Amino acid sequence: MGNNLKELCKRSGLKQAALGKMVGVSQGVVSEWQNGNIYPSAEKLIELSKVLNVTVGTILGTEPIPEGYPLYTTPTTFAEVLENQKKYVPKFDSEPTPEPKEEKPPFTKAQLDYLDRHLEEVVSRIREKEGFK
Repeated sequence: MGNNLKELCKRSGLKQAALGKMVGVSQGVVSEWQNGNIYPSAEKLIELSKVLNVTVGTILGTEPIPEGYPLYTTPTTFAEVLENQKKYVPKFDSEPTPEPKEEKPPFTKAQLDYLDRHLEEVVSRIREKEGFK
């Protein structure tokens, strides 16, 4: 695994420190990976495959490095990695359904308290206005 990772970085011109920053580890950890002293977690393998634009199998050495690698210039910043990923994310025909807005009650608590205290008075005013007795 270490030799493949080292070769992928060499071909793409990506330094250990830059690769480490893009996948969230130190340059020393990348060095340890390349020297075969430790192995990346599954999560870090997936991140490495995205940054290097190869399969996890290629990094692990179970698949060959693609002929003509790199097929594009390897990004040098995390922002460039994200930008490259946007190009290959499928677009959906519709926008996601927005969260329903919270409905406001028709009356505030203060208004309801007032009505509770003055219910008979309010009802009688409404009856007078509407012509009921």
